[in-house]
Amino acid sequence: MNNPRKETVIIVHGTWAAPQAGTVKWYQPPEGGASTSNFVAKLDAALQERGSPARCWAHCGTSENIFHWSGENSWIDRITAASKLQEYIRNLENDGWRCHVVAHSHGGNVTVDALLNHEQRHESAGKIVTLGTPFVDSTTVITNRIEGKNNLLKIVAFIGSILYAIASFYFLYDAYWTMFPDVNYSFATISRFFSDKTVLYFTFGAVSAIFVPTLIAGGIKMPSKNDISGMRSVAVNNEIFCISSTQDETWQALHHIRNGHDPLRIQTGLLKFIFIALKAERESLLAFSRIHGQKGYRDLSIINRLVLFAVHLITIVASIIILSAILLWYFFPIEGNELAYGLMLANLANWAGLCVYALIGLVVLMTKITGPDFYSAVWSPLRWMRRQIAALASVPSALATYEIRRRAWRVLRDMALGLDGYPYELPQVERAPGKFPIGQVTYEDLSSEATQHALSLRNDWIERYLGGVSQTFSKMAVTTTDINALLRAISEDQSLVHSTYYSNDACISRIADWISGRR
Repeated sequence: MNNPRKETVIIVHGTWAAPQAGTVKWYQPPEGGASTSNFVAKLDAALQERGSPARCWAHCGTSENIFHWSGENSWIDRITAASKLQEYIRNLENDGWRCHVVAHSHGGNVTVDALLNHEQRHESAGKIVTLGTPFVDSTTVITNRIEGKNNLLKIVAFIGSILYAIASFYFLYDAYWTMFPDVNYSFATISRFFSDKTVLYFTFGAVSAIFVPTLIAGGIKMPSKNDISGMRSVAVNNEIFCISSTQDETWQALHHIRNGHDPLRIQTGLLKFIFIALKAERESLLAFSRIHGQKGYRDLSIINRLVLFAVHLITIVASIIILSAILLWYFFPIEGNELAYGLMLANLANWAGLCVYALIGLVVLMTKITGPDFYSAVWSPLRWMRRQIAALASVPSALATYEIRRRAWRVLRDMALGLDGYPYELPQVERAPGKFPIGQVTYEDLSSEATQHALSLRNDWIERYLGGVSQTFSKMAVTTTDINALLRAISEDQSLVHSTYYSNDACISRIADWISGRR
């Protein structure tokens, strides 16, 4: 009599759901096996009702042997977990187990990546169920690039082998006619051929010309049209059943973050942005000067403006005279007529002194007559020059702002999707994996009853967490910790749609239907 088929159900948890001491997670077997309220117990009961031999963690003697991963929101951690899961399933299949997998959230991405490189017999292929997985294909572009490089190397190696064969034939031909310009098959000639060290090169060339290209070409598989275009064939025997919902909070958050409009990106070019930034900086400095009560031409009457213009004109004349005297003294000395030169400089100094004296007197008189506004306006040209210099000094800051705002949204999206350091274009967030053949993946929306029940509880969640969300995004700098804390709250709260998949009885029944083959 045949032994009953050994079937087990592996449950792959999602992000931030790694095992914790003293806590029984939803995917872990109940302590003592007495509880009937958690996911494992409910799914086992549903499978037994349907006559399926599969049971959750049937292959495990203790709860310490169940599969788990770090649960970090990182594509590198997910790829590492996929490799670990692949090895885990391979060992079980070698022991005769048929492995079904139920994966929640990003655990679905871990499972899909594990299946892509897992070779299995058709009869050992179990059923795969993903629950609320925001599918993020971060590996296909990497494997395609690796395959492209490998295909290029194959082409280069093949061409190199052909060139090597041609060179070997040429060497063979040259060596033969160098040693034997006159073909003579006498015994002496043959003896000389085998006694000469050139025979080694001759033999090497002959072997290389005949066998090396054959060996290399035999080991090279020329890239097909699909390989060159970046398409990969996926030989996976498992049937995949995806349950998800457009109301899933994690999928909504990641989907809209990935596809939403960049609110931080500057829509103008760099030069125009710098021009606008300079203008804004000057206007802000002018506003600060207004706040401090500093006055300018626009704050004076017409007569006072004319007087102020005269003051500034006298200042310019005095400055030119003084500068001219300094230049003449240092750079244009007149030798042989020092007296005349000294008198000229003295006259310039007198005129400069007269201008300064008139300037001070006029400023004091007008300040006495019109009040401190005139005196403040006297210094407006210097303040104008200071504003221009300060605006120019802000250019490096404007450049940094432009670059930060150009990249900031991508950084935030990377953090949310767990793709920090991902060197390629961000993949789309889908509700079903797109890298499997058509017909191998079945998608189903979460039942409307389960969705409505979860949505009715969402108001309570909003009341609990809205303050935290508002506080997170009111910060001047949003860090990875802030983004992860928000997503962690969504992931862990069992009143949300994202947790309904493993807490709703109707959904658990659909999982059991799929594993047992009832569909």
